[in-house]
Amino acid sequence: TAPSGLIATAASSSQINLVWTDNSTNEANFHVDRCQGSGCSSFTQIAQLPAGTTSYSSTGLSASTTYNFRVRATNVTDSTASNADEATTHAQSPATSMHVGGLSGDGVKAGGPNWFAQVTILVHDNNGNPVANATANGAWSNGATGAASCLTNGSGTCTVNSPTVHNRVGSVTFTVNGITHSALTYNAGDNVQTSIVVAK
Repeated sequence: TAPSGLIATAASSSQINLVWTDNSTNEANFHVDRCQGSGCSSFTQIAQLPAGTTSYSSTGLSASTTYNFRVRATNVTDSTASNADEATTHAQSPATSMHVGGLSGDGVKAGGPNWFAQVTILVHDNNGNPVANATANGAWSNGATGAASCLTNGSGTCTVNSPTVHNRVGSVTFTVNGITHSALTYNAGDNVQTSIVVAK
């Protein structure tokens, strides 16, 4: 028996939530289909959900875009599809702040019995987009000392290197202290990560 009562509701600029009524008692799964554009009919399956499921969140969508959805119950074969319902994602809010979207690090061999740490800093705005031309400032500790800063590129990343340390130092730590930008403010509370320990 086909699901019914499908309702699609925009939750943000990148997410639409779906709810429906399960009218079958022997389904193995539910298949969720999606297409882009008001009144579209070229559906593509985007999810397979366990039996008894009556909701789903479609994420990673484009802002201010209309998507159409339908749901099918499956056993040996698919049921007929539920009613189709569409929703339009919210417009993306203006970027006003930025934060550390992530840190990654590697130990690099240097000349003689030495090595240094290399840390890549990713900066995102409040919409999750990379921020170019942001200056990230930080400091080394726990085996290395000194301040470091770098300017992000178009991918929102930049790299800092620690001073060279002896191999007897097993790891060093880098901590972001702040980020500056001509148009965005730094919101440390949104940081995905602030410090990273890099092993040789």
